[in-house]
Amino acid sequence: EIYRQARTGLAASAMGFRFHEILTAVISMLVLGLPAAALGSVLPLSIRAVSECTTTLGDRVGRLLTWNTLGAVAGVLMTGFILMPRIGLRGSFGILAIVLSATALLVARTKRHWRGMIVGAAITGLLILDCTLGGEGWRHVMSSGAFRKRDLALDPREMEFRRKTVEILFYEDAADATVSVEKVKGATEIALRINGKPDASTEGDLSTQYLLAHLPMLARPDSQDVFVLGFGSGITGGALLGHPIEHLNIAENCRPVLRAGKLFEPWNHGVLTNART
Repeated sequence: EIYRQARTGLAASAMGFRFHEILTAVISMLVLGLPAAALGSVLPLSIRAVSECTTTLGDRVGRLLTWNTLGAVAGVLMTGFILMPRIGLRGSFGILAIVLSATALLVARTKRHWRGMIVGAAITGLLILDCTLGGEGWRHVMSSGAFRKRDLALDPREMEFRRKTVEILFYEDAADATVSVEKVKGATEIALRINGKPDASTEGDLSTQYLLAHLPMLARPDSQDVFVLGFGSGITGGALLGHPIEHLNIAENCRPVLRAGKLFEPWNHGVLTNART
């Protein structure tokens, strides 16, 4: 809320843009810089810890660097290809935080650092409790696109109103995006959101989705092999199949978008299962 006030308060002034950039940099340093500095200090501190024995210093440092490199690679692969597709963004955050806090607890126990053990145990317990009990509103927050709003005031009742009026039909956190399909309760329109931004729908965006198919075919009516960049709801691809084309190639870099496309089958005419696609 403080950021939103500061960001929009000077928007109309000559210093608005510069102030916004400076503010963004300061907030980024606080939110991202401090945790990055703490994580970056782990390896130097570990090297300092193993340097107590000078006779095998090279061997110990070499092993430490090797395990650090292997851990970094394994962590990226496990998070991107296992954790994110299976348990989503929130679950991945929780698991990684629990692993880090449990490791700190184990190190404190090995060193018999009682204060560190108490703090580590408390943090680990709170994280496990949060992962077990919390997160009911996570999907609504991540799919709402609240970060895109440019208005000055943030109504605290807005998210509660959204939970009561919006039904989430599909939600999946991928390594590259958060994909959701939602509808207002009692309405017929469904909408596709990518990272909270509405990108396709069955009513409001229909004209755009249809024109993206029909205008190129109007310019080249004899086309037989058609390429579409981005699947979206699949309505553009389905409209293209209404023309006498032989092949339709669609490139989509986010796999959950394709899974969400099944909800749009009444409008995209089953483009995912069509033999020409």
